[in-house]
Amino acid sequence: MTILRDIFEKEVDRPIEGVIKADDDASLKNELEEYVLTNEIEKQIEKFLDAYKHYTTANGVWISGFFGSGKSHLLKILAMVLENRAVDGAVAYDCPSSEHLAQMAA
Repeated sequence: MTILRDIFEKEVDRPIEGVIKADDDASLKNELEEYVLTNEIEKQIEKFLDAYKHYTTANGVWISGFFGSGKSHLLKILAMVLENRAVDGAVAYDCPSSEHLAQMAA
């Protein structure tokens, strides 16, 4: 009989932070590897990147959403991918979940 935890690639009973902090570097690799790029997030990032690549007067971005909606997590992942930051010997572009983000940013 298959147990639910057997179908997951990573341990599901490990400690998982309920809140992602933008300035916390303790678990960057896991955050990059496990970030889920939903269809809606993908659409919004495409719009953002298109505007970012063609800006002429803007110098900042406003990210809004409810508490716990993933604003800090999105910002953290996006920043790592845009700067192609090295994390535990690998660069952000090489993490499977951020490959698509990297392609969109190129």
